[in-house]
Amino acid sequence: MLKQEFRISELIAAELRGELSAEEQLELQNWLETKESNRILYQEFADQQMLSNKMQKYQQTDSDALYQLTINKIMLQRRPEQVRSAWKIWIRIAAAVAAILLLGPPLFMYWYFSPDKRLQPGITYIQHDIPAGGNKAYITLSNGKTIQLSSAKNGIVMNGRSISYADQSLVAGSVSALENEELTISTPLGGQYQVTLNDGTVVYMNAGSSLKYPAVFGQSARVVSLTGEAYFEVAKDEAKPFTVSTARQRLTVLGTHFNVNAYSDEPLTETTLLEGSVRVSPLKGSAGGTILLPGQQADLQGDLLQVKTADLEEAMAWKNGDFIFREEALESIMRKVSRWYNVEVEFDDEASKTIKLGGLVSRSKNISAILKMMELTKRVQFKMQGRKIIVLKMNN
Repeated sequence: MLKQEFRISELIAAELRGELSAEEQLELQNWLETKESNRILYQEFADQQMLSNKMQKYQQTDSDALYQLTINKIMLQRRPEQVRSAWKIWIRIAAAVAAILLLGPPLFMYWYFSPDKRLQPGITYIQHDIPAGGNKAYITLSNGKTIQLSSAKNGIVMNGRSISYADQSLVAGSVSALENEELTISTPLGGQYQVTLNDGTVVYMNAGSSLKYPAVFGQSARVVSLTGEAYFEVAKDEAKPFTVSTARQRLTVLGTHFNVNAYSDEPLTETTLLEGSVRVSPLKGSAGGTILLPGQQADLQGDLLQVKTADLEEAMAWKNGDFIFREEALESIMRKVSRWYNVEVEFDDEASKTIKLGGLVSRSKNISAILKMMELTKRVQFKMQGRKIIVLKMNN
């Protein structure tokens, strides 16, 4: 849903600039005709001639100052009772339109904010920016030998007893693996990679994760062990169940697509099912486990397992190249940022950990872009010292 809102924001921004193509005009018109609330929302932009004039001059004006004026006008345009009833979608799109117009389409990101906050530019102290993570991983063989995988590739394939890249070139330094020999593929902080197991199962690995698996699965079962986060597309084989073990739970499937977030520093182990079915069995309590249906998520904390409707877009954001946060605590946001950019995070003020923010951000951006957008809320400020990010106390 966030990506759809962002696309509509692009279209509205392009129209305000007078740069909408015929194809884009048709796309915007189709959205307007979908439901009446869309047309009402659009009219609130179209009726603001002053706002439109200001936006059309964004290239000749200091972007920070104009951004503040634009957002303040957007935020103040509606009466408090109206804001309470409709702010969620309106504010997201409004903030996105302003960000695209004033900061430029290449930014491809936005943040949405609570309606009782005024957005003002912040200051990020950055001397040396940090780029986004990329394709980084290594394999550890059963004899302890470690093989660095190519960063020019995005994944490996287990072909019987050999290891190759997706383009079929052999992994340098790999040796023929014996059946049932255990291998471990690991992604460092700031890394991601994928592995196609010998049964055809594809595993996409997030930063700071590792997967232990046999070079060739045995005759009766398929068992792997995961730490960190990974998305599984399990090849169907009714004769051999596929089992994923983590520190807190065991998942059993036949053929399905699901995401597992099992980082040791996260309070919950989250299992999100996209298709098929999966049995979630905590290692402690809840005898027999729970079977998830597509669109459900199991949250395991201690020995308490709870099932809820999943936010699939948010759960799959990392695999799709984005960060998506929905009113998420800053402490949780910064854990994800620290893994992807391989940085240390320190909070100058404990109270800042509970600040909630939301938004959509491309994971391809340098870290400064993400920090700057969060600072525009004027609820948080950052300072960088090498690869350490310090979250500063705000003096409001």
